Amino acid sequence: MAKIAVERTLGNTKKAVLGGLLGYNSGTMSFQAPGVYRACGYEEFGSIDGYPEGVTRHWFTKAL
Repeated sequence: MAKIAVERTLGNTKKAVLGGLLGYNSGTMSFQAPGVYRACGYEEFGSIDGYPEGVTRHWFTKAL
């Protein structure tokens, strides 16, 4: 997993906390970064299969 992806994900979480948000939701495609979100403590709450070439869309959430 790319270090920059983890740093960016954690940075977005920090911005959400500083902004007073209670939670953070984000989406990604299976060829992008679902593993990064899981590694950063996000919980997957939805997905849609059926995109071309076996790609899946994933949605993640994290309480802050």
